[in-house]
Amino acid sequence: MVQALTLRRLLPALLLSAVFVAAPTQATEVVHLWYRNFDQPATLALLKLALDETRDLYGDYRIESSPQMSQARGIAEIEKGRHKRINAIDVATNPRREQRLLPIRVPTADGLLGYRVCLIATGTEGRFKGIKSFTDIRKRNLTFGQGVDWPDTEVLKANGLNVLTQVRFGNLFHMLAYKRFDCFPRSVTEIYYDLQTHPTEGISIEPSLLFTYPMPSFFFVNKENKALAARIELGLRRAMLNGRYKAYFENYIAPSLQKLNLSQRTVIRLNNPLLTAPTRRIVTESAISIDGKLQIY
Repeated sequence: MVQALTLRRLLPALLLSAVFVAAPTQATEVVHLWYRNFDQPATLALLKLALDETRDLYGDYRIESSPQMSQARGIAEIEKGRHKRINAIDVATNPRREQRLLPIRVPTADGLLGYRVCLIATGTEGRFKGIKSFTDIRKRNLTFGQGVDWPDTEVLKANGLNVLTQVRFGNLFHMLAYKRFDCFPRSVTEIYYDLQTHPTEGISIEPSLLFTYPMPSFFFVNKENKALAARIELGLRRAMLNGRYKAYFENYIAPSLQKLNLSQRTVIRLNNPLLTAPTRRIVTESAISIDGKLQIY
């Protein structure tokens, strides 16, 4: 018992010195990040932070964008080991993805991917006015737009919600503007970026509701790419211990949370029955407070 407590107290120091992580090659490491992650400033900055924190052990690096491809295609390409096209992706997790790829179980965006607000067709605010519970959602027969291969789609369906799916991400904005569905739920960490990169006339942010469900996003790599997985995890955990992650959060995440006025919204809680046991154990912890232990790859 004493030995266990002593080891636990030493973990932060071990992480900072990384005495138990083997130092790989000094050649410049090229990370081919999924193009949508690469184009999103917050995700790109987080990966840079992790790689910067581990230069002393792993050497220099370069991040390049993958070719344009769907989320499902990106996962398939990583699984096949096509490292010159794509070898890292930051997406929501589910059991199938954790079987196919190697997850780095440090929730990105502080685990806020499952905090969602609605993009709606401007002028349809009345459809949401006065909603106080999940029962109200069902009574109004609201329809939600989602990507066909997203884990969130499974979550919404598992909660009995009506979901309309689409293969192409960009098409969902146009479908919403034409009122093909009522709500396009977007994470509180990404909604303003989505509006900036997909400006669509007739779309606005619904002001009164916040949907929440446990849905962490992770960086994923090929199962055999254990060195890259260890480097990303070590870098993220170092940044959490030395304060650089907190600075990242305040710069890239906090401003959106403040603008969305989350504390004044009605919270609609949904269940996520699709989490694996290892993910469920960490899903209630914020990234800043997660234990200092590294995964063993």
